[in-house]
Amino acid sequence: MKKLSIPGAICLAFAALFLFLGIGIFVQQSNAGPMLEKELIMLDAPVVLPENEGKLVAIQGEVIVGDDRPEDDEFGIISYTPILYRRVSMYQWQEDRQTFGNNTEYEYSKTWSEKVINSLVFNDPVMHGNPLIKPYETKSFHAQNLTLGDFQIDAVLFAYVPADRAIPMESLGFEHPGMTTVGNCFQTDHAGAGPSIGDVRVAFNSIEHDLLLDVTVMGKQSGNAIVPYVSNKLPDDQKLWTKSMTKDDIIRDAQATGQVWGLFTCGVALVFGAVGAVLVLRKRRA
Repeated sequence: MKKLSIPGAICLAFAALFLFLGIGIFVQQSNAGPMLEKELIMLDAPVVLPENEGKLVAIQGEVIVGDDRPEDDEFGIISYTPILYRRVSMYQWQEDRQTFGNNTEYEYSKTWSEKVINSLVFNDPVMHGNPLIKPYETKSFHAQNLTLGDFQIDAVLFAYVPADRAIPMESLGFEHPGMTTVGNCFQTDHAGAGPSIGDVRVAFNSIEHDLLLDVTVMGKQSGNAIVPYVSNKLPDDQKLWTKSMTKDDIIRDAQATGQVWGLFTCGVALVFGAVGAVLVLRKRRA
C-alpha cells in the first residue's frame, strides 16, 4: 500500500478551503448589488434623521478636523488632517551575498531602513553589528474628533488614503533636542560629520488637505455616528472615498472589490492545489 504524502494532503486541504472561501466571496459579490440597491440610503445632506437610525447610509461633504487633532507629543508635531504618520529610519549595515559554485562572497553596505536589520544572522556580525531596536518607533496618531456635517466619523477610515504630504519641518522651524532639522526630517546630529550606524532619521507625513473637501462615507447610522454595518453581503462594512459617489458608483465599487478578493482567493487555491497534486503524485510514483 502506497503511503499518502502528508504535505501534499495538507496543500490539497488548503486548496479546498481557499476555493470554498473564493466561491463564498463571489456569491457575496453577486448579492452586494441588489442589497445596496435596496437598503443603501443616499442622504442629500449629512444631517441626522431619526428614521435612518440603524440603517445603511451614505453621506457626502467636507470632513472637519476638530480641536483634538493628531499630535506627536514626543516631537511636538501636530497635524490638521485625520492621521499623522511618524516614520523612523535607522542607519544600518546590510549584507548582500553571492554564491559562485561552492564559494559564497559577502558584501556589506550602509543604508537607511525603517525595519531593524538583524545583523546577528550576518556572516560577520562583529564588524557589521546593528542596534537591536530603534530609539523611536514608526507609528501613527489619529484625530479624535472628525465630523462630516452632523456626523462623527472614525479617523481609521483614512488609513488607506495615501499620505503623500511630507511635513516640511525645516521651513516650519521645528526642532528636537539632540537632532538637527534637515529638509523634511529630524536627524541625529554629529555636527556635519555624516551619519553613523544607529543614527535615526524621523519624518512626518499626512494626507493632502484637499482630499478632505469632498468625501463620501458609507456605514450604519448610530446616533450621530457612522459605524460599521454588519452584513455578510458586503465586502466592506464601512468605507470612505475621497470623492463624490453615486449609489451606482458604490455598487460598482463593492462588486469590483468582491471580484478582486474572489480572484485572489481562488488563485491561492489553485497554487495550493497544484503543489498538493504534484506532491501526491510524486509520492505515489516513489
